[in-house]
Amino acid sequence: MTPSDREGLRALAEKATPGPWRPEQDTELVWGACDPDDTTTYGMGVPLANCIKETPRWARDVPRFHLDYDQGVINAAFIAAANPTTVRALLDENERMRAALGWYGEQARLARLIHSEGDAGRHALSDDGGKRARAALSPTQPEEVK
Repeated sequence: MTPSDREGLRALAEKATPGPWRPEQDTELVWGACDPDDTTTYGMGVPLANCIKETPRWARDVPRFHLDYDQGVINAAFIAAANPTTVRALLDENERMRAALGWYGEQARLARLIHSEGDAGRHALSDDGGKRARAALSPTQPEEVK
């Protein structure tokens, strides 16, 4: 995924209908609420997606396009799970991991050098002891690692 792809995905997630998103039980519909107090459509929120229950007429002769009701329910559950909050969290985690990998890569580069520059890289890696990696993988917002 390119930086441009990540930026575009974040922009879409920030503009999308806020959650929670949820599939309507045993249907191919996905609902989202503009706010937690939303009571439109009997408390369901606003409809976001209707996953195809029937194969469109133009695709009936193409086997890979034959979607059935069960697949529509599965698709609705996936779409609901891939909501803006989840996408932003995945992008945040990706950024933390990339920053940690960048730092480790630079320290490893320095560690291969001789004299004081190499010593600095080796000491930084030793002192870190994996803290940056653990912070990058943490499900909670990590505090900045020095």
